[in-house]
This record gives sequence, C-alpha cells and structure tokens, in this order.
Amino acid sequence: MSDNKPYTPVSCDMHSEFELLIMHNTKIKLCWQDEQENKHSSIAWPKDLQTKSGEEFLLLTDENNKQQKIRLDRIQSFEKI
Repeated sequence: MSDNKPYTPVSCDMHSEFELLIMHNTKIKLCWQDEQENKHSSIAWPKDLQTKSGEEFLLLTDENNKQQKIRLDRIQSFEKI
C-alpha cells in the first residue's frame, strides 16, 4: 500500500485495543478513509497487526470474507459489536 500522506503513529492505547480484539476474535464496526479520502465502514474481525516501512496496518476479514489491510492512522473509529 502506497500512501501520499506521511504516516502518523497511533496511540499505544489504540494499538493495545486492537491487540485485545485480535486475541479474542472480536467482531467490530470499523470506519476509515482510504488514500483518496473516501470514507468506508464495515463489519469485520481484526486478525493481525503488521508494520512495514515504518507504517502500521490492521489486517482484517470483513463480513463478506474479504481480507483487507488498513493503515492504522486512516482508521477514524471502531467499536465492538
């Protein structure tokens, strides 16, 4: 994933919350913006966190069983379902 906007690290609290959601296979509602600033929302299961080239990503499986990779600083909100 190449993004024109420089990565902004997320808080340790947010990172820890994702780790717990992954450990417990918790379903969430997730809202984020893509590289073109389009807003998205989906129901998903966080599967892993990944760091690549100094950027952090959430790997997830959505309700259509599609796997996605979302840069953490693009996530606007999330909540357990």
